[in-house]
Amino acid sequence: MFSVATLAADLYSVELLRANPRVAAFLRWMRKQRGAAFRVRRARVVL
Repeated sequence: MFSVATLAADLYSVELLRANPRVAAFLRWMRKQRGAAFRVRRARVVL
């Protein structure tokens, strides 16, 4: 949806992402979905 440069320069926080009209529309759509299970994958931290 956005380039890495745009994310780094303009949309670098959760608040800014949620305020973006394209992201807000997607979040509204996601909230309406029923029965869909979404998993968030997290990267493993190697020490």
